[in-house]
Amino acid sequence: MVTSLISKKRKKNFVREETDNLIIRSYKDEDFEHCLRLYSHKEATRYFDHGVPRTLQEVKGYIKERGR
Repeated sequence: MVTSLISKKRKKNFVREETDNLIIRSYKDEDFEHCLRLYSHKEATRYFDHGVPRTLQEVKGYIKERGR
């Protein structure tokens, strides 16, 4: 059984903005692997997210809080 990382409460509060060159949207469950690679990468997080890589559990919580 696959469970959603995304909070049911947050699903109705999703974000989506789009221009010709950029799409900004709330996270989806299928974004998890990409987010884990990004937010746990020591060199990448050096430039954002307060310079601190996140653990697997922290990334799960982050996606759950900000997902749709």
